Amino acid sequence: MKTESTTIWLRSPVFLVAVMFSLALCWINNAVLAEDVSEVFEEQEIDFAVEKSSEPILNMAQRFYAGIGFFYGFPSDLDDVTVIAYDVPMVSWHYSCPTPLETKNGFGLNLKGGYFISEHFAIEALFRYHFKYKIEGEYRRTQLFNDAISYISADADGSMEGWDFTINPKYFPFGNGIMKGRLRPYVVGGFGYMHGKTKGDIIAEVRTLYLGTTWFSQVTNYSASDSESDICGRIGTGCDWFLTDQFGVELEFDYTMGFGDVDEIKIFIISLNGLVAF
Repeated sequence: MKTESTTIWLRSPVFLVAVMFSLALCWINNAVLAEDVSEVFEEQEIDFAVEKSSEPILNMAQRFYAGIGFFYGFPSDLDDVTVIAYDVPMVSWHYSCPTPLETKNGFGLNLKGGYFISEHFAIEALFRYHFKYKIEGEYRRTQLFNDAISYISADADGSMEGWDFTINPKYFPFGNGIMKGRLRPYVVGGFGYMHGKTKGDIIAEVRTLYLGTTWFSQVTNYSASDSESDICGRIGTGCDWFLTDQFGVELEFDYTMGFGDVDEIKIFIISLNGLVAF
């Protein structure tokens, strides 16, 4: 009896209507849920699009800029300096000491200003003052004669300083293509004018043993200075990073060389500058 009554209940119209009503509710609920999810994704896409478009590309074209900073220079060694000549006593011989000079690294100051012609090109004027580079040198030699032997020594201690001014075209190969124009790698090169000055003290001593019995000693001590000016050139690479639309920092590497009267001056330079655009 129980089984028969259950079967009749399952076949009743009330049960069938209840099942159909439940299925309809499930379908409606799923449709509403799908529509809500779609609206959420559309709102997120709209918000993302608004946020993405809120950061415009930084276009530096047709803007002036200025900068100031410091650099660290690695100068090449200077050519030998000739110490004052001397005569060895009691020996018919005249000699001078070519003392090799070692130039130490040093710091300097950068001042620059320029104009962004387009997103790829700029023109820049750069003034740099080179603080003192320390100069050291020594020379040692033993000279034999028929009846004498000389021990020669020379020491040089001084400094080199100066300035240079150059006009430099800059090329930005990526334009505004990195970080919406805020990160701007470049290559740079130019020509200008350089002035350098060297000064220092030189001590030269000659001790001569004559006929194995008699010592003669001669000491030369003097100060010297020299200054030269001529054209110079530079070539390098670097990167500008604008933290805001107006302020940025710059890291640069370049090789600066003199020509003519200052052709001995060759310096590899690393610069760090602050920039402001107008």
